[in-house]
Amino acid sequence: INIDVLRHLHDGVKGGFNEDKFAPYIGFSCLRKYLESELQKRYKEAAPATLALLEQRCSDVSMDLSRLDSKLQATSDVSQLRRSAMLHVASICTHLRALLDGAVDPAPEVWGKTTEEEQIHSGINSWPSTSVPVKPPNSSLKLYGGAAFERVMHEFRSATYSMECPQVSREKVANILLAHAGRGGSSGMTEAAAEIARAAARSWLAPRTETTCDRLAFVLQSLFDLAMERSRTDDSRCLCD
Repeated sequence: INIDVLRHLHDGVKGGFNEDKFAPYIGFSCLRKYLESELQKRYKEAAPATLALLEQRCSDVSMDLSRLDSKLQATSDVSQLRRSAMLHVASICTHLRALLDGAVDPAPEVWGKTTEEEQIHSGINSWPSTSVPVKPPNSSLKLYGGAAFERVMHEFRSATYSMECPQVSREKVANILLAHAGRGGSSGMTEAAAEIARAAARSWLAPRTETTCDRLAFVLQSLFDLAMERSRTDDSRCLCD
């Protein structure tokens, strides 16, 4: 191939071709030598920066290993383990209070849930004796913590207001009134009316109250995952500092 290239240069270059001067730069073998020398030069130029990066990485790894070694040594100390556990529990409780009071870390867009998502994940898709879907304000927003708690309470109120109070049968009224009739005075009638109201409220509100408690329990259970995420984030920041 190199011979063909030289022949082409001899025949195609006007005025002649100085083979003695340019022959060492022509041909694939010369190209290979040139590329190898360029690659070697680039490696040499990048060597100081690469070495500095490796040294920095080795230093970071050594520091991480030292911290892990200290933690492993501390595991043999029961009092230290107890203290670490208490600090961890206190940290989680602090994060739980912060989440209930209102927080934006971690990002609600990622960790929060809409009303529909809460219903799906909790397995409670509807309210008892309610045929129409209940959509509280801000149902499409991804919320957690105290905001999600208050939204469920508002949803409970909306579900309750959408229902009419059930009628009380004559038999139930008679059983209460006749039991209080012999006591005399207006206080007996008042106590009877209060008892009727309490009995009706229990039968009417109990299923909705249970549903509300289950939904609120789901919201509160989700807070532990959020608190753990906040705790991990704080630990990472401490390690970086």
